[in-house]
Amino acid sequence: MAEMPLGWRTDLDVLQKSGTRVRSSDGYVIVQTPDNPGYFWGNFLFITDPALAGRPADCLELMTRTFPDAHHVAIGLPAPPAPGLWEGLGVDVERDEVLVATEVPAGRDLPVGYVARPLTGDDWEQSLRNEIAGSQTQDMAAYADFARRRIDSRQSMAAHGEAAFFGVFAGEELVAELGIVLCDDGARYQSVGTVPGHRRRGLASHLLSVAGRWARDRGATRWVIVAEPDSDAARLYRACGLRPVAESWQVFRGSI
Repeated sequence: MAEMPLGWRTDLDVLQKSGTRVRSSDGYVIVQTPDNPGYFWGNFLFITDPALAGRPADCLELMTRTFPDAHHVAIGLPAPPAPGLWEGLGVDVERDEVLVATEVPAGRDLPVGYVARPLTGDDWEQSLRNEIAGSQTQDMAAYADFARRRIDSRQSMAAHGEAAFFGVFAGEELVAELGIVLCDDGARYQSVGTVPGHRRRGLASHLLSVAGRWARDRGATRWVIVAEPDSDAARLYRACGLRPVAESWQVFRGSI
């Protein structure tokens, strides 16, 4: 995937390790996760041909033809689109920052009363409940099905040593978590989150370092994460030593 931007390249590395099928075609890449059809960014197109990316109607028609039963639009772009190019087409144009560190991100110490460790056993059910509780979907049943299937794929990656998912616990309660996946381009962080009532205490910062050391011990020399520009998450990652090096652009429309 050398022709792809770094963010998308690591996206596809992670997806393939979780069971997603990735197939190159003429000017685009088809990404399909048959075991989780409700996973929008597991069933999408990435456009590799800049000329095709400049023809939104053709991209949307290709999405419909490739995923005839989908109720969403998810298309990755190779570069920023021209201003206004996608206006009036019923999709949102989104931009993310790709941040990178070449040393293990520096995290804060845990406050008294918290413990960090890998997710095991019933921890995964807590992780699932936290994700569902934090969603803003209007179709909770569909989102819960998607989330459970994704949890299953994460457990499989962890069992095969390709990834690790860590949590911070207050007693037995999972209150913060994230994952990290070993990739050709180093290690890619996944799904950083802290439940309300435990935020702004350095828990996610601590986990960035814990997971980073896990990946370093397995040969990683570069750490990659993606965030919305100017978000609290992006500011946290910068404070831990990650620096923006690129952008990811995509167009999206979803029902959950």
